[in-house]
Amino acid sequence: MRDATLLELLRYKTWATLSLIQHRQKLDEQQLDATTPGTYGTIRDTLRHLVISDEDDLSFLTGEPFSPLPPDVPIELDELAERMRRVGRQWEDLMSDSSLGEREATASDGYRIPGWVPLAQAIHHADDHRTTSCRYSAPAV
Repeated sequence: MRDATLLELLRYKTWATLSLIQHRQKLDEQQLDATTPGTYGTIRDTLRHLVISDEDDLSFLTGEPFSPLPPDVPIELDELAERMRRVGRQWEDLMSDSSLGEREATASDGYRIPGWVPLAQAIHHADDHRTTSCRYSAPAV
């Protein structure tokens, strides 16, 4: 399945998430551990969640697991960026799979969904968290 529009959306997702991580690398530790109401958690937690969720969505669709990140163990933003680059390449590789259009994904409880669902989820979810992460930098009203 080689859909040029979908491929560009996936590339954008990877680029935008990497750009956000790069921008946040300029912050000090106190700023990375900041949080604000209406967001996922700290800046660091949000970035971690973005990358892990992207890996999980791809894994759900392909059945290939990623190396888990232990919860509550700090992770450097450089490592998150590398993981994002890797998963981005894998999303792109998946787009050349001719069976992608007919693929189904199976949840741990046995529930089956069309393969496009985790694909759409990955794009939407990343966009949503990147948008809410901008609240960290917004001035208080």
